[in-house]
Amino acid sequence: TGQTARVEVLNGTDRIGVARQLADQLTRTGYEVTRVDDADRNDYPETRLEVLGGNQRAAAVLAARLRIPQAAITVVPATNADADLRVIVGRSQQP
Repeated sequence: TGQTARVEVLNGTDRIGVARQLADQLTRTGYEVTRVDDADRNDYPETRLEVLGGNQRAAAVLAARLRIPQAAITVVPATNADADLRVIVGRSQQP
């Protein structure tokens, strides 16, 4: 199903709590959320999905669930990552 992925959710906006809201939503639907934190900056206009563990199927399932376009999915080389996927919540994401 793709829902066995470990996900970290980062807030890329200046709205407090949006990453936690999304993380709670993902947990309720079967995802294992490994981290909720602020992103490196707070001016992401669109939500992004980064593939950390090479699990493209899980990325496609999560992207469809969150309505993230394919252009917003990137593969990030990561070894020993605590998550398979990273969602950076942008201003376009409705909690």
